[in-house]
Amino acid sequence: MALEVGDHVGCAKEKKNVNQSYSKEEEIVLMCLEGPTRAPLVSLDDNLVSYVGLTTLNIALLGGKSAFYSCNMDAQVKEEVIKISKYKEESLPFTYLGVKIDSKKLSKDDCSFLIDKIAARIKSWGVIEGVISACRNFLWGGKVASHKTPLVAWDLICRKKREGGLGLKESHAWNLALLGKYVWSIASKADNLWVKWINHIYLKDKDWKSYSPTSAASWYWKQLCQVKDRFRSGYNGNKWVFQHKGYTTSSGYKWLRGEGQEVDWAGWVWNNLNIPKHSFLCWLVMWRRVQTKDRLKKMQIQTDELCPLKMLEDQIGINVSIADLTQLSTWLQKPCNGRFRRRVIQCTYAALIYNIWKQRNAAVWRKCIASHQSTVERVTKEIYWRIVSVMPKKKVASGLENDAIKVTKTKGG
Repeated sequence: MALEVGDHVGCAKEKKNVNQSYSKEEEIVLMCLEGPTRAPLVSLDDNLVSYVGLTTLNIALLGGKSAFYSCNMDAQVKEEVIKISKYKEESLPFTYLGVKIDSKKLSKDDCSFLIDKIAARIKSWGVIEGVISACRNFLWGGKVASHKTPLVAWDLICRKKREGGLGLKESHAWNLALLGKYVWSIASKADNLWVKWINHIYLKDKDWKSYSPTSAASWYWKQLCQVKDRFRSGYNGNKWVFQHKGYTTSSGYKWLRGEGQEVDWAGWVWNNLNIPKHSFLCWLVMWRRVQTKDRLKKMQIQTDELCPLKMLEDQIGINVSIADLTQLSTWLQKPCNGRFRRRVIQCTYAALIYNIWKQRNAAVWRKCIASHQSTVERVTKEIYWRIVSVMPKKKVASGLENDAIKVTKTKGG
């Protein structure tokens, strides 16, 4: 936008730019006048009206909530501007968005408030923590915002499935692994403009492994140097030792997380013939995290420890008393007549555990108990159609449905 300033004495008529900085709460209009100190400002009123029309400002608010600041300005011209604009006059310096506005050059200390404010806001955002919180809440409550208490620690959830976790990525370690790519680029002296710039500005041919940033270095560079120190033991000189082909994000993540102890029940819990919700419940069962009454009593949430499944045993004909889950897990992984048959047996037991849990909840909350026959039929259909969907070629194979029925009947007595 331009303001028509008028005819200056001894100067040609010209337009001067108005530099504008916007925020939701306030705006700055900077008017720069050149030439003699005395100049008619007849057109200033019209230009202010035009400016209001082009912005979201209300002309009625201009005089009441706006201020006028001047520097080396002729007194008569200043009075004319105040009269036309109806602004109140104030003196420099003042603050805008936390930064001091003055006629003098701003020093580093003058901008420190803004730097601290931005840094505090970034920390308060907690991007990674926000992502973890959203994922955790969705896992246990089905919503991004949930107040349900997690049944399993997040660090364990982010372990591999064979180590007892769910195989999710741990965001902090994954973020560090991604930043590790920059560390590797510098260490391997990658032929790109960024590495050349880093060497010219910061490293200056110094040894990268032993390098320490100066106090005057940028915040981002200091953070990258901290990531470098985190990966220090993974390097032999400037070579990544965890993978002979060089650093990758995947190898960096595995190095950061390390290798955990494997569990012996992961094979049948995560059998691909299992229905996913069956696998998830069996995973909770193997970690003893299902909210049974005996656990609730230990947490002093209730006093009754009698599990309603005990009352169901006689009526649905299924013996749900599993004294040793480790023994069950070992039995399910024993070899039998064919690998496929063993997987069918495993998914049948997973379906039984899930349906027994459903019966328990039905007994507690709805006071109803399904019959033995309906439970067997439901488990049989679930297994059959799961196998058909995962392995369509097995649909014509004889004995699938009969195998499931035999397993459920054996379990049911």
